Amino acid sequence: QVQAEEPIDFSKDPWPNISEDAKDLCGKLLCKNAAKRLTAAEALEHPWIQQGMVHSKEAEGTKNPKVTALVQRLQLFGTYSKFKQVALYRIAKELATPEVQEVKAQWDKMNFGNVEKMGTIRLLDGLELEGFTVGEAEGSDLLKAIDVYGKGGVSFEDYAAAIVDWREITKDNGYYHLCRQVFDEFDADKDGFITRKDLQEELPGSFTDKEVKKMIAEADTKGSGKIDFKDFVYFIQEKLGSADMFDKRLSSRYRNSFPKRTNSFLKKLNLGGNAPSSAGSSKNSMPATPKEGEDFNKSLRRDEEIADVQAFKEF
Repeated sequence: QVQAEEPIDFSKDPWPNISEDAKDLCGKLLCKNAAKRLTAAEALEHPWIQQGMVHSKEAEGTKNPKVTALVQRLQLFGTYSKFKQVALYRIAKELATPEVQEVKAQWDKMNFGNVEKMGTIRLLDGLELEGFTVGEAEGSDLLKAIDVYGKGGVSFEDYAAAIVDWREITKDNGYYHLCRQVFDEFDADKDGFITRKDLQEELPGSFTDKEVKKMIAEADTKGSGKIDFKDFVYFIQEKLGSADMFDKRLSSRYRNSFPKRTNSFLKKLNLGGNAPSSAGSSKNSMPATPKEGEDFNKSLRRDEEIADVQAFKEF
């Protein structure tokens, strides 16, 4: 709703910690008088928007997208169905590739408390160390969305399932073997198909029959109400979506856009603001930037000839 004629009260939380440019933009967008309200074109020219565009261009031109897309990848993973999350989690858990080793190195850097699973505070601390700013409420929602098994925190397996470059993982010699292993885990009655009953038994939490039917439909290309192995492999590799629908949350832009955090282990360790940022450093633990024409943020393309791949034929 557009605000009433009285001016917006920017004196209450979270506004005192929001940048003046951001407050100015909000005020002009919420003006009840349509003649005075900013148009979409005018809003795009506002200093706060323009500043963000500059930071985005700088990030795209000088930084490794596998690092600057970290928060985007976590947010994207949080939009997946529980079926897709669990499938990717189980595969990632068994991977032992250089790609996963690099992701583990970054996780260890973020996980300075060396805990088995990060709660909201530690997750936000880790992201801050890597050069990202995420609000506390948003961070809490993000944690719930990517906590695959509902353990109350994010484990390395949760993190790896969201962050690894699945395009690279599919090139590993053992990839299809792991796909078959995870498929067999879901195929509880060993009839060669994943059915609604199988999902009800294998997925964490409880789901209605309608919800499970929808998850089956995600992968069921034949409309049979069940999933064979080929459907399962396609399901993992396609429809991953685009991380570009989310903002990078780089601290260079968002440091003053959220209320200051009330809880942080960084303050106790005197790490806040002193640790090097992967998002802003050319020396980071992640693999090299993708070749020209490749986009780490984008979904994998469905390979219509997958049945002809020798590694796939073995299964």
